[in-house]
Amino acid sequence: MRKRFLAILLALTLTVAMVPEAFAVDSGSITDISGHWAEDAIRWALEGDVFKGVSETSFQPNTPMTRGMFVTVLGRMAGVAPEDYSDTYALFQDVPANSYYAPYITWAVRYGIAKGTGDGVFSPNAPVTREQMVTFLYRYANLAGEDVTGDYDLTEFGDHGAIHNYAKEPLA
Repeated sequence: MRKRFLAILLALTLTVAMVPEAFAVDSGSITDISGHWAEDAIRWALEGDVFKGVSETSFQPNTPMTRGMFVTVLGRMAGVAPEDYSDTYALFQDVPANSYYAPYITWAVRYGIAKGTGDGVFSPNAPVTREQMVTFLYRYANLAGEDVTGDYDLTEFGDHGAIHNYAKEPLA
């Protein structure tokens, strides 16, 4: 079940979005996911409050996921209480304290799941890369006590020479 859950999360994060002004919605009222290849997974994520809609009837399933969105999803999965992480403004100059992702970024940084991108910024609105997603998931699973050891031959990836050092162990 846990592997299925992580697979669904990864599939969602590759193509599905959530936006700052998220609405709590009933998954049945969302009209722009009908027939989408991830419709069932999106409805599951909406019903579990992992994702939110952009309005009462819209989800925008093909909008790219950002770093702020991805960390928010992980925080919601972990049951983070946003009010417990209200000191984000002190961490990064580009994370407004009143943004929907601010407490989740604080949580992720505090527990070593995510880091900034340098020079005092987190880049919450930058698209999350595959390397970053894998690294965040790896650190999250490790924190949750999952066995994250692996020995995958990264040379099997066509772009293995471009893999950043921080992502090599998580990818393996």
